[in-house]
This record gives sequence, structure tokens and C-alpha cells, in this order.
Amino acid sequence: MILASKGFARAKDTPRRRPQRVAEILRAEISNILFTKFRDPRVDSQFVTITEVNVSPDLKNAKVYFSTMKTDIDISILTEVIINSASFFRSQLSHRLQGGYGVPELHFIYDNILDQSMKIDELIDIATKNTSK
Repeated sequence: MILASKGFARAKDTPRRRPQRVAEILRAEISNILFTKFRDPRVDSQFVTITEVNVSPDLKNAKVYFSTMKTDIDISILTEVIINSASFFRSQLSHRLQGGYGVPELHFIYDNILDQSMKIDELIDIATKNTSK
């Protein structure tokens, strides 16, 4: 399909790739907002990482997965603070993003993949020590 007014061809798979591109942009922008703008005394946002963003095909909803490397933090408090700050993140995103589309509804989900990988590392270390005896 040729867009006559713009004078360039549009790839057929663009609608399928758009959620992925939007997810990449959201991940980068939310990470930046978290690091530079987000302030809450209960959360040290420098230790919070946006691990993944999945955007629905209609671009109206985004699941934002986050994690932390800090082990002395209460995950339930962290999760509550981040979830309750969704409107702050949407507001910040609306100032940063352009393109005529609204900012998707953000659904924050704690991603425990880092916790799981640290437990696996510990188990490997224990197994290695036991086999070397």
C-alpha cells in the first residue's frame, strides 16, 4: 500500500509490529521516568528495573513488568507504590510521547525472574560445593 501524501511504501506487517515498537518505547520512557522523575520515600527507584512491557494489539493496554535487585525491600510495598503511581507514569508519558495516540492504560506487575535466578544460582553453588567434597 502506498501512502500518496507521504510518498513512501508501508510494510504489510506494520500493524502487527506496532505493539512491539510501542512496547520498546514505553519500556525506555518508563525506565527513564523512574530514574529521573519518580520520587517516593518508600522506594529507592534507582534499584527498580522495568524488565518487559507487553502492549495489546489495540494499543489501549500495557502490562509493565518490573523488578528490583535490592534484597532488603518489602516487595508488597514496592508493588503497591508502583501500581498506585500508574497515573503519574501515564501523565509523564503523555508529555513525552507524540504521534496522535493516547497513552495506554498501564498495568504494573512485579516480575520475580531476578529472584528466581538468584535462587537458582544459590542452588548451583550448593550443588557445586557438595560435589567437590
